[in-house]
Amino acid sequence: MCYRVEKTDTDGSLLLHLIWMAPDPGGAKGRVLGYRVSINPHEPVQNVTETTLLLVVKEGNYSITVEAFNTAGFGPAARLQIDTQTQIRECFTVWRLDRFLWF
Repeated sequence: MCYRVEKTDTDGSLLLHLIWMAPDPGGAKGRVLGYRVSINPHEPVQNVTETTLLLVVKEGNYSITVEAFNTAGFGPAARLQIDTQTQIRECFTVWRLDRFLWF
C-alpha cells in the first residue's frame, strides 16, 4: 500500500491519496469484487472497486486497513499507520503484499 499526503489551500484540510496493488489473480480463489477500506478514527468504512482512494482528512494519526473481497469472503488485511503531521512532504511509504487473498 502506498500513500501521499498533500496540503490543500482551504481550511487546513489535507488530501490523503491511498494506492494499493491488486492481488495476483493466481493467488486469489475467484475474481476480486472489491476492497473494504477502514480509516480510523472518524471515517466510515468504504467499499471500493478501484485500487485507489482519495480522502479529505484533518491533521492527525490514522490507522488504515485494506481488505480485498470476493464471493469466498475477505482476504488478509494490509495495515498502515500514518501521522499526517509528519508526512506532509511528497514521499511515499510502500507496503506490499504479494498475495492478498488466501482462501
